Amino acid sequence: MLSVTFLKCIYQGIQTMNMLAKNLFVFAGSIAVGMAFARSTEALTLNNSTGLIDPAQTITFNEIELPNNTSVIDQYSSLGVEFSPNLVFETSSSPSPNITANQLKNFPPVTNPFSIHFTDKVSSAAFAFAPPPSTSTFTALLDGSVVESFSSPTHPFNSNNFFGFTDIVFDEIRIDIGEPVNSMRLDNIQFTVASTPEPSSILGLLVAGSIVTGTALKKKRST
Repeated sequence: MLSVTFLKCIYQGIQTMNMLAKNLFVFAGSIAVGMAFARSTEALTLNNSTGLIDPAQTITFNEIELPNNTSVIDQYSSLGVEFSPNLVFETSSSPSPNITANQLKNFPPVTNPFSIHFTDKVSSAAFAFAPPPSTSTFTALLDGSVVESFSSPTHPFNSNNFFGFTDIVFDEIRIDIGEPVNSMRLDNIQFTVASTPEPSSILGLLVAGSIVTGTALKKKRST
């Protein structure tokens, strides 16, 4: 027969494991809530005439010059970006602001929507973009999941033709050009690679998540 002492040890072990599992669940939930809280209060969409204030990297497509009308997928992966489906290298100049010789286009044939993929996760990115008059949708994704999205009127001669996102972590921007014409030219991709969170940042997220979670539980008890 099992002794009473042995059974008590088993019971105490189970209780300890349950407590650890509960604490781990609360910790993970607090971090998730904190990240969502931070994202909802800080994430910004971008549309201006200059792009990011201080990007770590800017790709002008002069770094690697390709023959005109070359299909472009991963030729710029060493600089941090790839494209899907393929875009097309264009060497002629453009009348659109911020679009210079050596640029990308999505024709022929027209490819829409298309994505800019970053080889590392980024915290901000923007690019000059010139389609015919339309409304275009810009979507930031992380590992295939939508992080943020916005739509904006776009025009080939609008000087405020930099579009992008800041203060969120993502690895892809999907661009969907509205009707009636889905062609475009793209240049000057700017971005900053996301840094690894410091322990103090993780603690901040935990505290924020705990506050939000605690407030919600308090309200639930009072109802």
